[in-house]
This record gives sequence, structure tokens and C-alpha cells, in this order.
Amino acid sequence: GRKEPYVISVRALDNGDPQQFMDTELYITVGDVSRNDGVPKFLKPEPGQIAEVPEEASVGTAVFQADAMDPDDPNTANGKLVYSFPDDGTIVQKLFQIDPNSGLITTKVPLDREEREEYTLILEARDLGNPVQQTSRLLTVVVKDVDDHPPQFE
Repeated sequence: GRKEPYVISVRALDNGDPQQFMDTELYITVGDVSRNDGVPKFLKPEPGQIAEVPEEASVGTAVFQADAMDPDDPNTANGKLVYSFPDDGTIVQKLFQIDPNSGLITTKVPLDREEREEYTLILEARDLGNPVQQTSRLLTVVVKDVDDHPPQFE
């Protein structure tokens, strides 16, 4: 919102002859009356963005760095963001983790492309204000093939 004050010029007049007047400036600052009206917004991933991770990558391999912002003051609970995956019953939370403070997504287990080639992750960013404001974004993670099968004679 607007941080600068509004400036209104006010003039007081009398009905005398000659007419007398005085001008002054009135400064009005409009404060934020809502407890937490800023809604977080994802900067990364962008809509449709794809992340890649090689199959059989070691546990803790970085997959993607999520980034979100909140228009509220980051030094207050209203502007402090926490990242998470929703508890939606999918396998995602068993395979990936997201650092709640930094938004870094890493692997929890080695992934096998022959088992599954891609995963759709739902990322959430929420603030710590009251009421809580949150947003979500999809990220597709593609498991890149690694030559992990030795040749065989027929």
C-alpha cells in the first residue's frame, strides 16, 4: 500500500472586508487496519516449471529451491513464511522434503526412474499471521534416466 502521507491544503476564510485567510497543510497517513491482509505469492517455481533429479541420486540431493514473498513486514509473523507439502496422502512426503524456512526441496530416498518417471509436488507457503494466509504452486519433478543396467548377452 501507500507509505507516503496524503497532503491536503486547508484554507480558513473570514467574512471581513478585506477578507482575511490562513492556509495550512494537513498530513494524513492511512494505516493498515487489517490484522493480516498480505497474501503470499510464489516467485519460484513459475507456473509450469519443471525440476529434474537423476535417478538413484543420494539422499539429500537438492531438487529445487522454492521462493515465495509476502507483502507484509517480514519482521512480523504476518510476513514470515513457512514452506511445506500438504498432508494429502500421496507418496510425496516419503520421497521429498522441503525445508520449512528456506524452501529447499531435497530427496529423502534414492529415486528409481523405472519405478516412476515423474512426480507432481504441491508446494505451500503460508505466513504465521492471524488469520493465516497461504498460497500453493505445483512443481513437476522429472526423474532423469541414468544408465544403471549392465549389458547382457542374448
